[in-house]
Amino acid sequence: MGYLPIILTLSSFLALFVLIFNQSLNQRKKQLILLQQQVKKGLIASGIAIPEGSDLSSSGQKNFENAYALWKAQQPSPLSAEIEAQVKKPYLQYKLEMVRYNKLIAKKPYSLVAGMMGHHPLKA
Repeated sequence: MGYLPIILTLSSFLALFVLIFNQSLNQRKKQLILLQQQVKKGLIASGIAIPEGSDLSSSGQKNFENAYALWKAQQPSPLSAEIEAQVKKPYLQYKLEMVRYNKLIAKKPYSLVAGMMGHHPLKA
């Protein structure tokens, strides 16, 4: 008997940690996609055309950033509360969540799990 229960307990703990952390990263990605879609709706309502394929991929994020920069350049200095609630606040929350995601998967125990499960840093 000896070491078998200890080995089973530790391996179960590691497997559970990997599964829970993977689920957490997937939830964060879904949150980023939802925030991105919310900003897109506000941009489309403002008359900005967004190219298809704007997602969490590198080219999709570049298209998204360019559309937001175009929208920002067209807006007057004092934004109305409605426009700010539709576009600016979700965009700032999107950027904050992206930074948090990247910092989390850069930390040591989490970077190993992220690497095993195929999660990569998002480029802004």
